[in-house]
Amino acid sequence: MEMYTQQAKTYAAKLGFRAMEIEKVLGYGAYVCLLKNNHAQEVVVKVNKEFQPYPSLPLYPMKRVQTEASMYAFLESIDKSYVPKVYGYDSTQGILALDRVGGSHVIFDDLLLSGYVPTVRFMEAFVSFLVQKGEKSKEASEKIPFFYNQQTTKALRSLFVPSQYKDAIDRLFQDAEKGGKVVNCSGLSPKNIFVSPSEDTFKLIDFEEAFWGDRVYDPAYFASHLLLYAIASKNSEVYQRIGHFTEKCFVDLAFDESDKSRYMRYIGLLLLHRAEGFNLKGIPSNNKKFAELGGALLREQRKSEIFEQLI
Repeated sequence: MEMYTQQAKTYAAKLGFRAMEIEKVLGYGAYVCLLKNNHAQEVVVKVNKEFQPYPSLPLYPMKRVQTEASMYAFLESIDKSYVPKVYGYDSTQGILALDRVGGSHVIFDDLLLSGYVPTVRFMEAFVSFLVQKGEKSKEASEKIPFFYNQQTTKALRSLFVPSQYKDAIDRLFQDAEKGGKVVNCSGLSPKNIFVSPSEDTFKLIDFEEAFWGDRVYDPAYFASHLLLYAIASKNSEVYQRIGHFTEKCFVDLAFDESDKSRYMRYIGLLLLHRAEGFNLKGIPSNNKKFAELGGALLREQRKSEIFEQLI
C-alpha cells in the first residue's frame, strides 16, 4: 500500500497540492487516498492497480481510468452539480485526482442506515438525471473508451448467482440487445452517491464499470440497491419511495412493456447477486429473502409485494 499512497502524494504535488498527508485510504480494486494539508486543502487521489478479482472476468488494466475520467467529463457536461471536479488524470499510471465531496453531502448508505428516508423531491431529481443522461448518451458514447460492455456486465452480475438461473439470465440479456441503448454508470448504489438531505441534491462517483447498453439497467440498479436497504431495515417508507421512483421512471423514460419487464428482471438478478456476494455496509449477505424475491423477479414468476401495491 505504501507504494500507492506515495504515488498519490506525488501526483497531488504535481497538480499543485503541496505538503499533503494521507488522512484515510479506502478501496478494493483501487486505493482511494484522501489527502489534506495544513492550509485546508483537500483532494482525493484514486490509484488503480492491475488485478483480476475473479477468474471469469478479464484483468482490470490501469487504463480503465480513461473510462472513468471520460464519464466525469460527460456527466459534468450535463450538470456540474452531478459530480465532483476532476483535477487531472494519468492513464499510464492509472491515477485520477478529484475534489473531495463535502459540505452538506453525506454518503447515501450512511444516511439510509441511520434511518433517513429519501424525499419525493430527491427521487424525482434522480429520475431527471437519468432522463438527461439518456438524451445526451448517443453523442457521448462515441467519446468514452468503455472498458466494459453489456456482456462483461452480464458476467459480473452473474457472479455468485446459482447456476439454475443461467437460462433466465441469458434471456434477460438477449432481450436487452433489442432495447434502447444509453451510457450506463453501472454503479449507482448508495456507496457511490453523496446526498445533501437539506437540499435534496446529490453527487456521483466511481464510473470504471460504465458501459454502453440497455437503457433500463441504471434505473434498475439504483432501485435494486434501495430495495436491499428497505428489506433489511423493514422500512415501509423506503418501499414507498422505490415505488414512486419506479412509476416516475416508467413515465418519464417512456418505458414500454418490454422495458418494464427487463427492469423487474434486472432487479431480481441484482438481488440474487447480492444475496450470495459481498456484504454491503450494514446489510448481511446470504439473505434468504433477497434470494427468494430475486429468483421470483428474474423468472417473472411474480412481482414483489411493493410493486403489486404501487405500480
